[in-house]
Amino acid sequence: MNQDIANIVAIVLVCGTFYLMYFIPSYFYKKTNLYKRQQEKKAAELKAKEMLCTTCGSQGIPSRAVRGSFLVEIILWLFFLLPGIIYTLWRLNSRSLLCPKCHNSTMIPVDSPIAQKILNNQDN
Repeated sequence: MNQDIANIVAIVLVCGTFYLMYFIPSYFYKKTNLYKRQQEKKAAELKAKEMLCTTCGSQGIPSRAVRGSFLVEIILWLFFLLPGIIYTLWRLNSRSLLCPKCHNSTMIPVDSPIAQKILNNQDN
């Protein structure tokens, strides 16, 4: 019984220490101007990443997709070293940006000439 209480006290102390070391400083950090400037910078970067789908015409931030299967990759790594390496390299090089609406990989930057032409045609 005393061992259970000691374990509970130890867990509370560890969690309390983690809370004091992480959550309280981060709360005060979020009140600073530096944090606000970083958030504004992140928002500007996200806006810069906005792209246009040439298939459906939607604008937005694309999602990333990797071709292939993670399970197949694990199996190849467990049983065959060379095919596992080749498959992993293929998966890493086959990443693409997908449209959030139609899931095609036909996304182009909004500030490109082709996207500007498509947007001007949509307005007319």
